[in-house]
Amino acid sequence: MIAYNNDWLRNIYVRKQAEEALHEGCITQEAYDAIFRSKSVGFYTPNYFVRAGFAILTLIVVNSFVTGLMAAKFGIFGSSAFSFFIVLFGGACYFGVELLVRSRHHYNSGVDNILIWMAACLICGGMTESFEHGAQSGITLSLLYFVVCGALALRFADSVLSIAATLAFFCVVFYCCKQADALARIAIPFLMILFSGLAYFVSARMISNHSFLLYRTCLHCVRIVSLLVMFGSGNYYMVRELSDDMFNLGLRPQDPLPLGWFFWAWTFIVPFVYIACGIRNKNITLIRVGIPLIAVAVLTFRYYHSIMAPEMAMLLGGAVLFISSFSLIRYLHTPKNGFTFKAVNYAQKDPVAANVTGELFDRSKDIFLQR
Repeated sequence: MIAYNNDWLRNIYVRKQAEEALHEGCITQEAYDAIFRSKSVGFYTPNYFVRAGFAILTLIVVNSFVTGLMAAKFGIFGSSAFSFFIVLFGGACYFGVELLVRSRHHYNSGVDNILIWMAACLICGGMTESFEHGAQSGITLSLLYFVVCGALALRFADSVLSIAATLAFFCVVFYCCKQADALARIAIPFLMILFSGLAYFVSARMISNHSFLLYRTCLHCVRIVSLLVMFGSGNYYMVRELSDDMFNLGLRPQDPLPLGWFFWAWTFIVPFVYIACGIRNKNITLIRVGIPLIAVAVLTFRYYHSIMAPEMAMLLGGAVLFISSFSLIRYLHTPKNGFTFKAVNYAQKDPVAANVTGELFDRSKDIFLQR
């Protein structure tokens, strides 16, 4: 399924885990050298500066062709022909990536990344240009984006396209509910919460499955997007503004929202639930998502209810965050109840990786002893 050499991708993963195990003192230098030699990687992946240069150059070349097609649209081509050539050029970008990966073994070289993203943008943009917008256009276009971005994300294990595909999936759910009857439109926040929760738990289960090892970064992105959508679906501001837009309620700032108490509770409770679950399950992703959402909840409340001047609120909030963060860092320099500010052992942080590296360590040890 993945265009890149799967064995080399696994070898990259094993090398990273072995390097972390060496840093933690879990394996010796000899064992690490044996793993590094036995797990060869043939990808072309230059340093970050070269990647940036390749990415910029590729973007300039692709955009020059697109600009030429846009200029021809107003001269030679009509709208339908222009859309056809845009989609055709997007397909050319895709086949260009396939050629680079197969023949030149590019992997995160900057060229392949830009070509993948441009292929998705051009194919989706060309089809959108030729599509007749109507009542069902939102569902159709969202489904199109989901299929295109999802297929490319599966083919190249790309995190950016995984995020785009996840957002497109939630747009499909939203527009399906919006085009349904009035009861479904009223239940949109609850249905979005339900589907985002399902997406989170499915992606979390897939991450813990070794069969999806090569998609773990993509699944992490899906999980983060699902958490954000779950919070946003019940956020008071989002629900109020969308309800006012869809049902033409004409709400004034002081007018109450039906079930407003639930959405206010959701806005303030969910970030702390994320943090509490993250602390309980030692899940740093939940903690990192939950902390900024507390600020979003405060800003939501501040939008409708003025308590103090914005400058004073920002100053007070920044001071509280700084003092609490600094105190917590100092406190956790000595581990407390399984929590520490220091880097955790890789076996505790990633049990799947620990099992893979441990198995390879046993094999490499035998190879080293035989020599």
